[in-house]
Amino acid sequence: MLKILKKIISIASPSRCIMCNNFINEINDGICHKCIKNFKYIEAPFCEICSQPFYYDQNEISIKEKKKITCGNCQRKKPNYDKAISVFKYNFASKKIILPLKHGDKTSYSKIIAKIIFNRFQKIINENDLITPTPIHKKRYSKRKYNQALLIANEVANLSKKKIIRDGLIRYNFKTSQGRLSTKQRIKNVSNSFKINDNEKNKFKDKNVILIDDVIATGATINECAKALKKAGAKKVIAISFAKTCL
Repeated sequence: MLKILKKIISIASPSRCIMCNNFINEINDGICHKCIKNFKYIEAPFCEICSQPFYYDQNEISIKEKKKITCGNCQRKKPNYDKAISVFKYNFASKKIILPLKHGDKTSYSKIIAKIIFNRFQKIINENDLITPTPIHKKRYSKRKYNQALLIANEVANLSKKKIIRDGLIRYNFKTSQGRLSTKQRIKNVSNSFKINDNEKNKFKDKNVILIDDVIATGATINECAKALKKAGAKKVIAISFAKTCL
């Protein structure tokens, strides 16, 4: 009966694909079947810590993907987070959702992103204790009027019924945008730029935390956030994003 009702609703009030604006005739995540093919999932084999994909000959994948593999960067220096996972690779398709959300006031896109994240990683989210977003500096917030990671985190919390700590992390130091910086510059730019809100500090103690962001690029931001969370007593930090920049 519920499936029939949903079908009736979708026919009566058809939605449009946010990518191509064509009508979608069935309940889904707001992206039509044709457009979703342009999104590239992050699939095995990839680093078990940072999820950086490995590129092997196709004949080797069936063997390699069954093994736990750690990339060279994570072997040389283990990140402060325990795992970072993303749904899609950051490409021309995922940009068409992320950039309008981030810079174009398309705040409704956060619901679509959150639903896709939840559907992909529901088991992992359910296994952990609470959700918190990566913060933005007050100067950036005053210009943008919202934190896109918080919007996504709110929706993921609603879907998972998990507790969310919205203002637990604070970015207190802002030098420049990460956008055009190299990996080394990004790491330096966000080094020691995050701290825990004193009023929320005890809420992270001995908890397994889901850290939500829209995009993971070099991992510098989530690594510094995880550093602050671990300092506050978090037992585990799993970073989850909609997309990831892949080499």
